Amino acid sequence: MKDSKVSTYLQTLISEKGGDVEAALPQFEAVGHFGLCYLNLVEFISTMPKNIQEQIRKALVHIDFINEDVFEYLNHLVNGMIKATNMDDYAGLVETKYDKV
Repeated sequence: MKDSKVSTYLQTLISEKGGDVEAALPQFEAVGHFGLCYLNLVEFISTMPKNIQEQIRKALVHIDFINEDVFEYLNHLVNGMIKATNMDDYAGLVETKYDKV
């Protein structure tokens, strides 16, 4: 994985909030994405342009600051990753408060 500030930030945030970056996400397994984990998302985000990475980081900082659930937003980003990589051709998406599927 490409080492970047955003990947370090995301992995630290997920761990500090009680998540495991390498654990399969049961909510996505329930819709057919087996073995998908937040590390896949971290790797995907680290390939994005720096300005997009910064927008994602700022959104998460804001969500965390107002004491909202960062995993809800991370799941929204996973849905975006699924769509961007056409994985939704094979399995579904998870409903989040950020995007109704």
